[in-house]
Amino acid sequence: LEVRSADGSLNAETHDGNIRANGRFDALTLHTDDGNIDGEAEAGSKNNSGWNLHTGDGNVALRLPSDFAADLDAETGDGRVNIVFPLTMNGSVKERSVRGKINGGGSLLELRTGDGNIELEKS
Repeated sequence: LEVRSADGSLNAETHDGNIRANGRFDALTLHTDDGNIDGEAEAGSKNNSGWNLHTGDGNVALRLPSDFAADLDAETGDGRVNIVFPLTMNGSVKERSVRGKINGGGSLLELRTGDGNIELEKS
């Protein structure tokens, strides 16, 4: 499933396959049971009501504008989490999960994979 140049809210789901999406988002939900998720939020994207990217078996890659603000909750069952954003963190750091505030925090940004890696980068 591929969505290009979206503008506004996007809710996309597939049971068996990859999801690729880019655009300017106000809300973003991407779910696949078995596949990779590759998302890119363009300048002007805002986390107004919480974003959720979840795959049962695959990698999650998300690129965000440098001024994007969110409360990050990223977790993998079997893989690594790589965040290329300054984070403000409280509490303990766990091997396969990262929680913290990006640019002062905001609505929830939840990234999940059961078996794969998570990459969060600046676009």
